[in-house]
Amino acid sequence: MAAGHGDLAGAIELYTLVGETLDTYYSPSALEAVGDIYASQGKAPEAIQAYEQVILKYPQSVSAGEARRKIDVAKRESRSVPAGETGAAK
Repeated sequence: MAAGHGDLAGAIELYTLVGETLDTYYSPSALEAVGDIYASQGKAPEAIQAYEQVILKYPQSVSAGEARRKIDVAKRESRSVPAGETGAAK
């Protein structure tokens, strides 16, 4: 997959396509992965938005439960990052 080779933008595009346009077993996990990529980059607002999409589109999925937990984590971490810093590794 794209994320495994460092093409995070490509991974986001692919996972978003799967999560938003296809209705498969993998769709909730694909949208959750978008949030995970943003979170790994220190982009909490984007991660939260992606996780919220999982909850809205697939509320009964296992990924929705994980998304709720990850939203809480992202909110906590974004409050603990000093202004001007992204929280991403340098």
